[in-house]
Amino acid sequence: MTPGRRLLAVGVLAAGLAVGAWVLASGRQPPHVSPSLPASAASPARSPAARAGPVRLRIPVIGVDAPVDEVGLTPQGDLATPADPGHVGWYRGGSRPGEPGSSVVDGHLDWWSGPAVFADLGHLHAGDPLSVTFSDGHAAAFRISTMATYSADQRPPAQLFRADGPPQLVLITCAGRWDGTRYLDRLVVTARPEGAPRGLSP
Repeated sequence: MTPGRRLLAVGVLAAGLAVGAWVLASGRQPPHVSPSLPASAASPARSPAARAGPVRLRIPVIGVDAPVDEVGLTPQGDLATPADPGHVGWYRGGSRPGEPGSSVVDGHLDWWSGPAVFADLGHLHAGDPLSVTFSDGHAAAFRISTMATYSADQRPPAQLFRADGPPQLVLITCAGRWDGTRYLDRLVVTARPEGAPRGLSP
C-alpha cells in the first residue's frame, strides 16, 4: 500500500455526546474530520477557570511519547483531529483524564510519511501502563483495560463515551482493511486509573 493511498481520517467520538455513524474524511487532504455530532448534542462550554490540561501521553510498551493537542468541534460539528501525525488529540469538551466520565483521545494510524502515533496501538494488552502528564507537571497513571474493534459503519457502545461514572481514558484510531478510500474498522482501547478497583470497569 503506497503512502498516498494510506491517508486516513481517524474516527473519533466525543465523551458524553450522542454520536452518529463513524465518518471518514475522503480525498487527499490531511485528515481532520470525525463522526458527525448533532449540533443539539454539543456540550456547554466548561468553566473558564484556569485548570491544568493534558500535554503529553506516554505509552512505554509501544514507544508512544506524544504531545497532546486540545481539539474541539469543526464548523461542521465534527470533532477535529491533530494536524500533526505525531500528536494525539484530546477533546477538551469532555472529561479531563482521570476525572469522572470518559476522556477521549484520538490519534492517526499512519500518514503520507509512514506510521503515525497510534500505528502500534493494536499491540497493547490488558494491564499495560500508560500516563498522561498535565501542564502543571503532575501525571495521571492508567492501565489498559479493554481493546475492541468496531466497524466504521457501526454505532459504538454508548458507555465508551459517557459524561459521568468511573474515570476512563478512551484511545481511538483506525483499523482493519483499507478499501482504497478508507479504513473499514476502528480500534478502541480503554484504560482505567492505576489502582482502580476491577469492578469499576470502563
